[in-house]
Formats: sequence, C-alpha cells, structure tokens
Amino acid sequence: MTSRNSAPEPACLVAADPENDENRGYRWSEEEHVRTDITGLPVGYLYDDQARMICLVKSHGVQPLCGPLRVAMSLTNQQENASAILIEFFNASGTLRRTAITATQLMTAAGPVAAHLAELGLMIPGSPAQLVHLLRQWMPDRHGLLAEQSGWIHAEGQIGYVTPQGRILGCDQCAEDRPIIALGGETAVDQTGSFRGWHDGLARLAHHNPLLIFAICVALAAPLLALLGLAGGGFGIFGRTSSGKTTALHVARSVYGAPWKLMSWHASTTAFETAAHRARDGLLAIDEIPTRESTVARELTSVLYMLANGVGKKRSNVSLDDLDPLAWQTMILTTAEAPLPEIYTQSRLTIPEGLTTRLADIPATSWQWGGFAHLHEYPDPAAFADALKAECGQHHGHAGPRFIERLVAEQARSGTGRLKALYNAVLADILKRLSASFSQSPDGPERRVIGRFAAVSVAGQLACHWQIVPWQAQEVRTAIVELASLWLEQRRALMPPPQTRIAERLMTYFAEHQDSFADIDSGETFSVHAHAGWHDAERLAISSEVFAEIVRPTLPRTAARQLHQLGILIAGGEARSLQQRRSPRIDPLRGREYWLSKAGFARNSPTI
Repeated sequence: MTSRNSAPEPACLVAADPENDENRGYRWSEEEHVRTDITGLPVGYLYDDQARMICLVKSHGVQPLCGPLRVAMSLTNQQENASAILIEFFNASGTLRRTAITATQLMTAAGPVAAHLAELGLMIPGSPAQLVHLLRQWMPDRHGLLAEQSGWIHAEGQIGYVTPQGRILGCDQCAEDRPIIALGGETAVDQTGSFRGWHDGLARLAHHNPLLIFAICVALAAPLLALLGLAGGGFGIFGRTSSGKTTALHVARSVYGAPWKLMSWHASTTAFETAAHRARDGLLAIDEIPTRESTVARELTSVLYMLANGVGKKRSNVSLDDLDPLAWQTMILTTAEAPLPEIYTQSRLTIPEGLTTRLADIPATSWQWGGFAHLHEYPDPAAFADALKAECGQHHGHAGPRFIERLVAEQARSGTGRLKALYNAVLADILKRLSASFSQSPDGPERRVIGRFAAVSVAGQLACHWQIVPWQAQEVRTAIVELASLWLEQRRALMPPPQTRIAERLMTYFAEHQDSFADIDSGETFSVHAHAGWHDAERLAISSEVFAEIVRPTLPRTAARQLHQLGILIAGGEARSLQQRRSPRIDPLRGREYWLSKAGFARNSPTI
C-alpha cells in the first residue's frame, strides 16, 4: 500500500509499457496491461496499489472508496459562467474513460454523479457523498476550455468540432495548454466497421443513383450551414411504400453513425428540442411522418418551424429565473408517403408557404425502380435495398468525422473565403440551369431552398476531392441539379396559388369547359347530372365538387375567403356561409355551389 498524503503532485493514469517500464513500484500485470500512478490525492486519501483502489483514511483504518481515477483538469466555458472538472479513470477491464462533471452536479447531485461514473465502469464501494467529497477537494494543475454543446467551437485562436459523443475533431488546431473538452466527456464512439468498408461498399453502390448520392451529400453538408451563413432546414423524401425513401434515410445516417438511430415524429416538443440541440451543426434524421393521422399537420407546423428556425421554447426554473432557450442549426432529413401540401390538404388545412422552404419535398419515385436508378450487381430493387441496409449496418460512422476533420483543417488554413467562393459559383450554376429548364425563374423563397441545394452540392464535391466518396465531382453536380429540378417542379405543381391565380384558374377552367356550364340567358336548363354549373350575364355558379378540384390543393373554404376579399365571390344567404344552396326545383338534394361575380373578375383582371 502506497500513501499519497504528501504535497500534491501532478496526477497521471497511463497505459503500461512492459518494454520500458522503469519499475517505480507501480502495479502492472500481463492480464491488465495497465499501470496506475495515482498522485496528487488530497490529504486524507491514499491509493492501495494491490487492490487498485483509492481509500479514505479513517482513525480506525482505511475504507475503500473507488477504483483508480484522477481529476485531470478544471474546465471553464468561453463566457466564464460555467465550470466543470474532467475525470479520467480505468474501468475493470483496464480501459481508460473520460467524463466531465459540472460544478452544479458536484454541489447538488452526489447520487447521479456516482451513478454516471458507475455506468461508465468505475468501481465505487464507497458512498456517493464520499466520492463527490473527494472530487470536490481534488485541485488539478491543468485547465481546459469547456464545450457545452456539440458542433463548431471557435475560441482563443482554436477551431474544433464537437461530435454528439463528445469527440473533438480537428485536434491539431487545439492548443495544448488549454485543450477543448466537451461537456460529458467522450462516450462510446458511434462507429463500426471501417471507413474503407463504407467507401468501397455503400458509397460504391450509391454510384449512378442520384437519390442516394443526394442523401449522403445532405449528411455531409450539415456542418457547412453555419460556415456559409445559411439558415437551418432540410428535405423530406416522399414516396409510396418500398420506394427506397427509408433506405435513403439510413444511407444518410450511416455517414455519422448507426443508421437505426433515428428521431421519431411520435415525440414531444421538448424531445425535439433536445434532439435538435444534440444535432447542432449536424444531421437530424427523423423517421417517417405519419401521414394517415388527421392531426399530424397541426403538430408539424410548430415542430418544423422550431427545428428549422433553430430556437427552442423560452423557460424559467423553479426560482423563476429566465433561462436562455436552446439554440441550434441543423440539417433535417425525413421521409413521408406524401408531400407536405398533400398532408395538409388531408388534414383540411392550408400549408404555410414558409414551411415549404424550410422542408423541401423530394419525390422518391422518379427513376426506373422508384428511388433507385441503377441496381449494380443485384437482380431486383428489394435485393439492392437489402444490400444497402446491410452495408449501413456493417460500416458506419467514419465518413462524417473524416470529412469534418478535413473541413476543420481547411478552415484553420484559409478561413471561409475559399469555401464561400466555391458555394457562390455552385449556386450561380444551379440557378442558371434551373432558369433554362423552367419558364419562370426561381423567386425569392425558391432561391432560399436552392441555396441549400448548393450547399449539398459543395459538400459532395469536396468529398470527391478529399476522396471520401468514390465518385466524380461532375456526377455530384448532375445529381444535385436533377434533384433540385424535381423539387421545383413538385413545388410549383402543388403549392397553393396566390389569390389572383385562383381567380385565373377559375376563369381558365370556365373558358376551356364552357359547354359544361348551362347558359341561363340563352334559355338552357341547368342539370345537376349534366353540368358543372351555370352562368348568366352577372354570375358564374360552380358546383362545390368542381370548385374543390379547380383550387386544389388549396382548401375550398380558404379559396372562397380569398375570392370574397377580392370582391369576386357572392356570399350565400345562410349565416357566415360562402356557398349557395340550389333551389329544390332543380336539385331535390339542395346541393351547394359557389356564385362568382363576373364584374368582380373584370375588376381584378389587371392583377390576374
């Protein structure tokens, strides 16, 4: 037994070196491959190197307290309003573990602190209060910078990226005298297999498949949003069952970790805040939107706006002190069986236009086999999808960290200037191609989404240049432009038109289907079964069913209100009704129809 009650010395825990061990009395065995050197213990404690246990010295002897550990570093955040300590220890198998414990936890939560360390593998025969008392007395001689959240961190000339597991990427740029340490410390790395296995397996199968290339590039683009000054948001891949959309989501998730670790839409607002904050400057992959639930659209509105805008709810604590809301910037990728406008229509709601720019709908049914354009050596889409999922499970979590490490090195070397120049060139190229393919150039809201497509393209091209993926940059550019074209076509087909465009649709339909409307002034008799409506010198009447088809996906009542505001719709006689009931003489069931003023159409013709 070796006592350490003398003046504190620098503490250390080091792996054994059987070839160069200077045999200073430290315990080491072939089975454990660990040499423990516990120095710097506070007065009243000693280390038993035979039992490999820190002990509390009492008047009647010593009491085992915990396995070998040390308080390696004190930590303070950039604002110097939060502090923690970094603890290093060996678990029973001899693995070195690290974790950061906040000052608040040390002062108020002995039980949870001890439980956390025990779950990581520390042997604790003593009580939680005794363990925390030791930690509070231990004064380390090193100091570090506390990173309180994942994502980018810039401080004191350092640049780094903190993964959700607490791993610091870009350590070459971190100063040794004050290293960056993540809150919580590094936990188990979310990796399996190898980068080469992912590169030669999954990434190879994505070759010639625009949707899969897009999914991987979306994941890689997540850290670029903050560097390029872009707002958060993302993409929703939609399509029927077995179209490949979920497979694409797993492929994207494999860039950073286990493909099955997905956020679910069946979650509370607080759970979404926590997940988004954890995915700060990263990818937030969310499992399929439940399109068959009638209330889903109402919940989607608040959740998607919150996720894309990057700010959680304002709260206060039990002392009624204001707490800063959680903040983040993340790339969202989710799936659904239908695009957002159709989901809202099914819920009898009109989708806010701003929501369609925050989550862009991508159809997964645009290639020969749904979401797949090329099956490589596999006989059918099902076998190809199974192969992709198997590759995701065998090799994941390597490409993202490797990409970020290269990105950190580039930022440390040249800042964001070169990255923004590349982004601007890619954005201009995409806008040029889309303007050539569509009769109407992209408007302001559409350009916002195209900017996100450009970031995805930049990420893919950088990944090609850094040999993280086995594709050519030209294939990435072509794939992203193809997906952007599909999105823009989809958006313009489904987005609710402005008021004047609704009026224009109605007049165009009447002009093209005039034979379907009875001309009352000419003596023609209206028939419910033969006509879509009727008209005279002053009015145009359209059955409710036909009206709903013309204004789709806008809800009929929403379109009717807009037309009423323009002075085009003639309101019904019933209280608060915008429809008219037919006379029982011509329709015993008294079906409903909308009456539109031809004079109202004429007044609005300059804006139509």
